[in-house]
Amino acid sequence: MKASRIVKGFMQRLNDIPELEHLPEYVTNNRDDMLNLINRNFKAFKYADVELRADKSFVLDAVTQNVFVYEYISEEFQQDIDILKVAIAQNWSILYKASPEHKSNKELALLAAAQDGFVLYSLPEAFREDAEVVKAAILSGANIFDVVHPKFKSDRAFVLLAIAQHGCAIRYASKELQNDPEMVRIAIAKDGYALQYAPPEMKADRDVVLAAITQYGGALRFADKIFLSDRAMVLIAVENHGMILHYVSDELKADYEVVLRAVTQDGCAIHYASDALKANYNIVHAAVTENGCALEDASEELRDNVDIVLAAITQNIYALNYATPRTQTDKKIILAILLDQNSIPKLIKKHIYSSSEYIRIALTNPHLHGILDKCRKILPHLPPNIFDVVCVLLY
Repeated sequence: MKASRIVKGFMQRLNDIPELEHLPEYVTNNRDDMLNLINRNFKAFKYADVELRADKSFVLDAVTQNVFVYEYISEEFQQDIDILKVAIAQNWSILYKASPEHKSNKELALLAAAQDGFVLYSLPEAFREDAEVVKAAILSGANIFDVVHPKFKSDRAFVLLAIAQHGCAIRYASKELQNDPEMVRIAIAKDGYALQYAPPEMKADRDVVLAAITQYGGALRFADKIFLSDRAMVLIAVENHGMILHYVSDELKADYEVVLRAVTQDGCAIHYASDALKANYNIVHAAVTENGCALEDASEELRDNVDIVLAAITQNIYALNYATPRTQTDKKIILAILLDQNSIPKLIKKHIYSSSEYIRIALTNPHLHGILDKCRKILPHLPPNIFDVVCVLLY
């Protein structure tokens, strides 16, 4: 009971390593107590009794409890196959610390590959020809089909397995399978971006392209050029990838509905809109609502519009940098900044003129109070009255 109470007390202060150094002997040589401590903090292993640290069964249990213990076990145990299995099953990267002989062990390779297939890049090349290891690596979700043996790249079952995880893995398949309509459809259903690896005739197939852009609108740029002028297809594409507006025809860059959908999805898409739509209130308002910094691409007239600028700085305070000088000093804009809990002191200092009204508004912002309190600690010579501190900061 006494030992258990002591262990409980140490567990409450477990991050304080000096405390571990003073563990009494009847704790450090108690297997269960030390395992409880190790479960909370792997560094506790260092303070276990020498005999315990030399006991393989204890080390196995310790590594099972907390794999980071592996860092502190003896070199002999670090290369013990049983301990390696337990450790790698929890953390595949430990395989990197194994001896060359153990790195060639298929069982260890399978344990590591099942966690993270990218380990295949570091394993002996022989494993790139091993169907079990390759399959485990693919199923881990790692996109490693580029390094597998060529025999798998022409194996329909393995290619299907790979593209089911990553559609773009089809780029590494044999030419025959890259041109297989069924394989292409499966790949783009997983990732529309895979359309770029499809044969030309499939890039011109409306159904194939539709499936690709429904999954990823940006795939439209890999389709036959005819679709960049197809309004119906572009409307679908911009719905989930506004920046595809960059590639569509000039006619569609001037299409109100197309551009509105694009900037609603990604405000920065306004950069590719026609000049006429960059001057359209509704378009610009939708863009800055999604991304305040889209204000940069708005017409000068709308960058001088208080309501547009308010919408922009509400989304991103830094959008104020793109407003006209007149709007930057507009009373409504200044008050909005002062009342914003995320107001930026540098912007306040840059854009606010001497006005007690603005300062009194600023005093209602608790975030600004916190900034001022910190400033007072750093600069003790500032006047103690918060109103006076605001004056010193702003003027």
